[in-house]
Amino acid sequence: MPTNEPSPELLTYTEAAQYIHLSVRQLERAVARKALAHYRVNGRNIRFTKSQLDAYLADALVLPVGVS
Repeated sequence: MPTNEPSPELLTYTEAAQYIHLSVRQLERAVARKALAHYRVNGRNIRFTKSQLDAYLADALVLPVGVS
């Protein structure tokens, strides 16, 4: 049964890098070390959702000592 929910917008490496202000190479490294969730489209092309990128940034957040 199909749902009426829209599918998430999938971003390319370049679009994702612009969205989170990192280089494409930094994203490639994160994917290679399996630190960044992604979709593999047609077996080869890597795509990201904004929620995946937001989660990656949240996981990378380092708070100063004494701050919670």
